[in-house]
Amino acid sequence: MPTKRENKKAKSKGRRHHFFVNSVRYESEAPRLLGAQIKAVAGVHPYYQLLLEERGDGPDEMIGDCQAVNIKGKFLSFYAVPPATGG
Repeated sequence: MPTKRENKKAKSKGRRHHFFVNSVRYESEAPRLLGAQIKAVAGVHPYYQLLLEERGDGPDEMIGDCQAVNIKGKFLSFYAVPPATGG
C-alpha cells in the first residue's frame, strides 16, 4: 500500500506549472526552472536578458541563466530583452 508521501508525489508528477514570457503562456512539469530553461522553453535567444516583472512599483528582477526560479503555484511573468549595446 502506498504511503501518503508516495501518493502526494504521484499526484504532483503530472501537475503543470504555468508562467508567461513576453505575454505568452508556457507550462512545465518542473516546479523550479533555471533562467536558461525558461528562455529555452519560450524560444528566447540565449544571449537575451530575462527579467521577472515585479508587481507594483518595485524594480523588475534580472534572472541569470543559472538562477533557479520557483514557479510552483505562482503566475510569474517574465520578459526578454536583447543585450545592451554601447553607443
